[in-house]
Amino acid sequence: MYSVKQPLVKSPVSIVRAGINWTQFLESGDTVATSTWSCDSDDITFSRQQLVGNTASCRIAGGIAGNSYEVFNTITTTSGDVDRRYFVVEIEDTQLSIE
Repeated sequence: MYSVKQPLVKSPVSIVRAGINWTQFLESGDTVATSTWSCDSDDITFSRQQLVGNTASCRIAGGIAGNSYEVFNTITTTSGDVDRRYFVVEIEDTQLSIE
């Protein structure tokens, strides 16, 4: 699974798993109750959204080569707090050279 620290780079046809461990952003004793993934563009799609402990993850597909997208994860905690963070997904057309 991709751990968000810098832009995630993928091809338009690849499907990659990405996730955010929310533990560092939570008050002591609080946990993530719900998680939702979104993007302002319909070019990016999400599947297999999961929440395991305080780690929210999903599979990210789509995008148009040359474009960058902000992918958002919105959570609600067991104490009722709501937080939203994002990371950038850059779409590159990857061509391999054959030797």
